[in-house]
Amino acid sequence: MFEQDFNLQFSEPLYFQRHDERLGDFTIRPLDLEAHINIVHQWCVKNYASFWNMQRFDLAALRAFYQRMQQERGEAAFIGFHHDQPAFLVEIYNPCAHKLAEYYAWQRGDFGMHLLVAPPIYPQANFTLAVMRTVMEFLFDHLNAKRAVVEPDIRNHKIHRLNERVGFQHIRPVVLPEKIALLGLCDEAHYRETLLASKDCTQSADSSNQRISTHLTPHDYAQANRLLLRKIIVEFTHEQLLKPVRDHGYGENTYRLATETAGEFYRFSAHILPLDHWLIDPDSIEKRVNGQAAPLSAIEFLISFRKNLSISDDDFLLYLEEISSTLSGSCYKLSHGQRSADALCRADYQAVEAAMSEGHPTFVANNGRVGFSGADYQNYAPETAACISLVWLAAHISNAQFSSIDGLSYSQLLHQEIDAKTLLQWRNHLQLLELPPDDYYFIPVHPWQWQNKVVICFAGEIADRKLVYLGTTPDHYQVQQSIRTYYNMSAPHKHYVKTALSILNMGFMRGLSPEYMQATPAISQWLDALLRQDSFLTDNGFSILREVAAIGYHNPTYPPQISKGSAYGKMLSALWRESPKTQLKPGENLMTMAALLHIDPQGASLLGSLIESSGKTPKHWIKAYLEAYLTPLLHCFYAYDLSFMPHGENLIMVLKEGSLQRMIMKDLGEEIGIVNGTLDLPNAIARIDFKIDDALKVNYIFTDIFDGFLRYLAAVLDEYELLTAQEFWSEVATTIHRYQQAQPQYRDKFEQYDLFVPQFMRNCYNRLQLRNNRQMLNLQDQSVSFQYAEPLENPIGPYR
Repeated sequence: MFEQDFNLQFSEPLYFQRHDERLGDFTIRPLDLEAHINIVHQWCVKNYASFWNMQRFDLAALRAFYQRMQQERGEAAFIGFHHDQPAFLVEIYNPCAHKLAEYYAWQRGDFGMHLLVAPPIYPQANFTLAVMRTVMEFLFDHLNAKRAVVEPDIRNHKIHRLNERVGFQHIRPVVLPEKIALLGLCDEAHYRETLLASKDCTQSADSSNQRISTHLTPHDYAQANRLLLRKIIVEFTHEQLLKPVRDHGYGENTYRLATETAGEFYRFSAHILPLDHWLIDPDSIEKRVNGQAAPLSAIEFLISFRKNLSISDDDFLLYLEEISSTLSGSCYKLSHGQRSADALCRADYQAVEAAMSEGHPTFVANNGRVGFSGADYQNYAPETAACISLVWLAAHISNAQFSSIDGLSYSQLLHQEIDAKTLLQWRNHLQLLELPPDDYYFIPVHPWQWQNKVVICFAGEIADRKLVYLGTTPDHYQVQQSIRTYYNMSAPHKHYVKTALSILNMGFMRGLSPEYMQATPAISQWLDALLRQDSFLTDNGFSILREVAAIGYHNPTYPPQISKGSAYGKMLSALWRESPKTQLKPGENLMTMAALLHIDPQGASLLGSLIESSGKTPKHWIKAYLEAYLTPLLHCFYAYDLSFMPHGENLIMVLKEGSLQRMIMKDLGEEIGIVNGTLDLPNAIARIDFKIDDALKVNYIFTDIFDGFLRYLAAVLDEYELLTAQEFWSEVATTIHRYQQAQPQYRDKFEQYDLFVPQFMRNCYNRLQLRNNRQMLNLQDQSVSFQYAEPLENPIGPYR
């Protein structure tokens, strides 16, 4: 084990020296408690050393702390000198034996490092940078480290910038017992790049540009293509855009797809599961050209089968850009040391959120993010787990609208979300500009949106001081899988924030409509009251995250009669949603439901690890899952004609020791509806009342639940031999029968919206995106946009 190999006890006195061209000699020696503990104590107790977390230590406690460290094989403290004067303190540790090991894929040769630089007597430019380079040279040259690992406090912006200057890449926020930290890794190659870059400003820019492409390696790109090609074949075959035929010469379960080029075809092994889901072995996929093996390319595949896709030239080129972006994102995920399925079972909520490898399981081009640069991707993509600080603007009330649930005023919201010091600074700033603070709402904006859209499209409003830049708050947020929603890492009890983000992603420009935002809190309040009075749902534990407040700003540059419904009318809005942390009981933890489909880099299933950690059989675990997920949705449908958008990203599982306790639903304001219902709705939320052909109503369950999520869950269970797909769908049928028998008052509806019909409509989402990848649905009447293929055989039909 690496833990046993790691030894920081030295048989002879250690002395490391480095000469800096500008600042002279630096040396590093083991910490001598007798000679140095007094001066180290003086450093530790000063205010500037607050992130060192030792201000409470008296001299005796500090001595005892470092005495213990000197006795450990996997930890050591060193003192650094500049011209023979004590100047910094370094702690080196074994990250394999540290809490940090749960958060990343550690490797043999990783060395953890903490650095405390003494307050300078005579400040010198770039002194701290020279110290950091000395420590890095010590690690790589003297201790033979392969990688350096750091985990400074997430609020310590100075050290984050310093780490970046010597080559550290920020991986993700991690929750440690004493702090929320920002995990960073640096290998020797990246460190050496920073040394070369420091000698040439142009070269520094080149190095920065190079870093945004380091995840694009031949090996990972080939693997990303293989995985995406499997998904293309699975989903396009499911939607009947492709029709593989058996390749009888290579076994019963071998299929081929021939292109229009003579002698060119693709071959793969597959098992066909219920709902026409093709379970394909990715390693079996091969391309043959005139009898010879050829490299796999998802883009070449799409070009070869373009006629099957019925897509225009312009849309196809844009679609290929989205595919390229999806491949690039897949490379990043493959190359950045995702944790094992077992480790994710024990990981915190946000670590799991960032580790998800798939995105939406149905859409092939699911990570397009058209509008992001390479640097934007590193800063704002969910899988990079980068922390962002939201930009805040003061928005004049003449064009802004604020709405909230009853009992939550604008002032109360601000004081919950923003510290008093920052609020006072912002009000003083407005007064300095001779602007009345009470004439403005404060609104959060994604930094990309501010830089790329607001400052341009709202130029007149900024010039007229209808919009005023205020700055950022001390809080740091992590981007969610829903790319325009942000979780507060600094204060997890505070609300999620969701903002407009005008990038094109998966068939839509991801703006937020001010009109929709105005009614969103009222929808949440009404829905929460409806669900809380229902004893079946409260006994089940099903709950929602209310969207408690929203602000929308109307841009007079684009008249509402023209911009309504377009991306130009959805550039500046925000909402606040409750944090799921507030609903936890002791011993419980949170995990996105998308995790049930996650496969780790070693090919292990997170669902399998959860089931194993729970101590339950797969059948019992799935039974509890269906009770927590499916039955509340059935009840809402039959009791209230209520439909959600219940895919993996919109459900949060509450777990305890691997066992599912209950579900929390989120993302409500734009994605719920009362379909052909009889409930009397308040006028403020009338927009959620939909009328459609009644024969189509039950497709909400068939399309969004059966085909949109359970199809994939059945495939994971079958592939990993946890339950066969047939056993899973039998359990689904049993769950529905159990619910219906317990709720006989809805018998007429059970017959009217029959879930045991032999077939149901095959709703094709990739066809939607291929037909119009800029806006794939008419949001005013979504049903007219849907694309259908031949009906699907209902997997629970035989269990009537």
